Amino acid sequence: MNTRGSEWRKWDLHVHTPASLCSEYGGDNDEIWEQFIQRIENLPSDIKVLGINDYLFLDGYEKVLKYKKDGRIPNIELLLPVIEFRLKEFVGSKELGRINYHIIFADESLLSPQDIQYHFLQGLRSKANLSADIPNGCTWGGIITRDTLIDLGKHISASIPKEKRKGDLSPLEIGFNNLNFELSKIENLLGEGSDPKYLEGKYFKAIGKAEWEDFRWDGSISDKKTIINNAHFVFTASPTVEQANKGKDSLITQNVNGRLLHCSDAHKFAQDTNKTSPKELGHCYTWIKSDTTFEGLKQTIFEPERIKIHSSKP
Repeated sequence: MNTRGSEWRKWDLHVHTPASLCSEYGGDNDEIWEQFIQRIENLPSDIKVLGINDYLFLDGYEKVLKYKKDGRIPNIELLLPVIEFRLKEFVGSKELGRINYHIIFADESLLSPQDIQYHFLQGLRSKANLSADIPNGCTWGGIITRDTLIDLGKHISASIPKEKRKGDLSPLEIGFNNLNFELSKIENLLGEGSDPKYLEGKYFKAIGKAEWEDFRWDGSISDKKTIINNAHFVFTASPTVEQANKGKDSLITQNVNGRLLHCSDAHKFAQDTNKTSPKELGHCYTWIKSDTTFEGLKQTIFEPERIKIHSSKP
């Protein structure tokens, strides 16, 4: 860890790996992983913190951690595990789009991957009734694993006409695409308003700005404001600094949470590392003036002026 104290560094808290359920790196094998790690090692020198986000699983985070322990990616000073959900709450969206919600957990010095697995992920359950013959019943349900997602995908495929199926998706992709969670259940697993409190102070919540903006103000204003104001941060992957800052100004004008973090939402390698685009590794404009620690990120909640979205060091 850099011991020079509070200075401006880039933090990209939304990076998917080749192990992610949805990625465009080219596969999940040793060759692609080596390329992925090399690309991280060659990121701009100002990027010091990465949030590893593979939706509902920690496989990618644990693999990146192992590479670092083996002496790779010395340029990255902090790795944070991030879990991403799609929420059931629609809050009046005309397209019934789903909000993307993220939990940024503390790093391994405070919270091991096993802790997150035991105290949070194993509590994630879902169920569905895919049969018209069983009113108020349940034809699928269980703890969320890759195997249960595949099982859900198979159940869904078998329950709908072929002409209603979209694309040539695998059972895993179908299962994942149909999985939504109630925000209240996620908050309960985190221990908000109830016991246990093991995870208290060891996570932050972030909401996707683009999906939140889609929800109409003529729906439930209370729900629209509550869901963003109860989050610690707002994620965006705007194409440019100007668009990102315009989005931040928009949030402030709407009198809602304006702690906006510009992240890459990386799902693929950059075609041109000097001119990146959203969803490409390295496309990040968020500068944070703090130590590269979980506590350093916590400072920004109380001092949001420590966050700047700039193309160069503030």
